[in-house]
Amino acid sequence: MEQQTFGQYLRSLRSKKGTGLRTTSRELKISPSYLSKIEQDHIRPPTTKILAKFSKYYGVDLEYLISLAIKRRYSIILKIAKNESNQAELFALYRAVQEIEPNLMFQLLKEVYASQDKTEDELKADLQRLRSQLPRLSKGKEGLLADKFTPRYLSKKILEKMAEKTLAKLGLTPEYYNPPTPIEKLADDPGRINLVLTEQWDGKHMEDEPSVLGMSRWSRKYPGERDIVVSAKLFESPQSYRRARLNFTLAHEYFHVIEHLPLMRSYSTADTLMRKGVLLPQLSPSMRKIKPSIRKMKLRCWVNDTSGPRRLSTDEDWREWQAGYFAASLLMPPIAIRKEFRDRFETDYLETPCDMNKRQYALEVATTLITPNYVCDRPLCSIFDVSAQAMAIRLLQLGIVI
Repeated sequence: MEQQTFGQYLRSLRSKKGTGLRTTSRELKISPSYLSKIEQDHIRPPTTKILAKFSKYYGVDLEYLISLAIKRRYSIILKIAKNESNQAELFALYRAVQEIEPNLMFQLLKEVYASQDKTEDELKADLQRLRSQLPRLSKGKEGLLADKFTPRYLSKKILEKMAEKTLAKLGLTPEYYNPPTPIEKLADDPGRINLVLTEQWDGKHMEDEPSVLGMSRWSRKYPGERDIVVSAKLFESPQSYRRARLNFTLAHEYFHVIEHLPLMRSYSTADTLMRKGVLLPQLSPSMRKIKPSIRKMKLRCWVNDTSGPRRLSTDEDWREWQAGYFAASLLMPPIAIRKEFRDRFETDYLETPCDMNKRQYALEVATTLITPNYVCDRPLCSIFDVSAQAMAIRLLQLGIVI
């Protein structure tokens, strides 16, 4: 049997101890992304000082750790090739601009590409190419960068049941569930699913958003296992809105790895399913200044959109809808949401006031601290560790706000 690499050995020790990336890295006083890189053999083994921490924490012989680190040959693995990174940026742009007005969309694109020191002719060519690629294609064809395979039919009821069974495996049956859902425990399940942190997508500036949130794929290091790859910046950020986005991304990608990756293998030999775009890709300095207002504008666009549910016409549309609905069901279980809501408002549902639209009112209910009973210490969205918009959508889905 082939000897384990240093990273594989450390990962097996963490698996036996039953601790997650975040807990282990906190105990060792190293960053989660650094620990992830070590376990994935993406970097050289750490210094003797850090090896001593591993030795003490896992209760293993330091000399053996040192000898294993010295014996093995390591290479820095950059699994995401340059051409894939370019595709990822395009995909992020594609996701970002769907809810932005055309004029602002191309202002954004021009700023992004102008920041890359391109000539005027190159900029025009890039923008023309994006004009042809960004809109969704006609019915029956795929959106940008989608893998061509059809998901199986899954109704909302089936997806709710799948989420319920997933929680039950953690002992979180409806009567024992308390929010928030420990999504990191599901996404970091050594031997089955690996949580991999990457800086490959992150911007050059600390205030930048990463150009991609998450990706699901068959593991390139552990045959038969699956990877959920997320932005290290998103994982390590103390900001609550990023934490909420991380949770939904993990739940979203978790569904891809348990449902869509196995299905994809029957269609192709590809190992990477897809990427989940973020609100904004890396921006030039001038656009970073207006980024918060764009984020708020996108939320306002959602609140004021009266066109109804978006039509699902491609396989990509259906896969993303399935992953999104499952993620909502996993992070915001119906029974738990209804119980928390009833405790706060002493009713099973609320009717939208005549001077507001349903989305606007659902957003207010998701974020309010003041209820008929008392002043709450945290809003609903914070209790379940999701974004205000995600909670508002869930309240509408469940008919709690009508």
